[in-house]
Amino acid sequence: MTTTKLPNSISNRKKCSFARCRNYVYEQEICRTHYYEVFGRKQCSVDGCNEVSYCRSWCCNHYERWRVHGNPLITTSKVTPGDTPEERFWARVIKTDTCWIWTKAKRVGYGILHVEGNLWGAHQYAWFLTYGYRSKMFILHSCDTPACVNPAHLREGTPADNSQDMTDRGRQAKGGRNGKAKLTEECVLEIKRLLKEGAKMVSIAKKFGVAHPTISNIKHNHCWKHIEV
Repeated sequence: MTTTKLPNSISNRKKCSFARCRNYVYEQEICRTHYYEVFGRKQCSVDGCNEVSYCRSWCCNHYERWRVHGNPLITTSKVTPGDTPEERFWARVIKTDTCWIWTKAKRVGYGILHVEGNLWGAHQYAWFLTYGYRSKMFILHSCDTPACVNPAHLREGTPADNSQDMTDRGRQAKGGRNGKAKLTEECVLEIKRLLKEGAKMVSIAKKFGVAHPTISNIKHNHCWKHIEV
């Protein structure tokens, strides 16, 4: 049976001086648990903080700030605890003469945020704050800027309206840009040429390794409409 040799930084660490305690030393030659039992828990060393010490003489919050930012006093948030959800939301928006841009988390270009444990689109939440209700319809952008939360640029719409918007603005993945497409535009161009010459759909489908209905859809312009022979 082989044993793994521990690095010196670990193997040389002292153990707690309390009998039968195998924890490592925290302070005063004893572990953290026994230190708290004997001396009680220290208060965070940051002025004005009444929380108990967690690590490096700081409370958990100030320790995390030090770990992330290198300084226990630094915080990236400019929002005070007394601010309302509406004030916190708009504090994360940059307002220009046209679009109001959400500056925090995004997904596929659209702003996202969590409100009371629920995931919202930033433009959906802007609609809710402005009009007082969460729409059951799609919230569409008239400006075509996904991160915009300007209520003047938002409107309600149906799934069909949303699809039409994507088509009108060229954002719908067509042909080879569609990740599920099995054919390239060059292949479809050749298929349409063969169909025009009178080739049978079965033989074309076999040649290109696709199903017969795929060739039929191309022939009747149910798909790949933008490819012309």
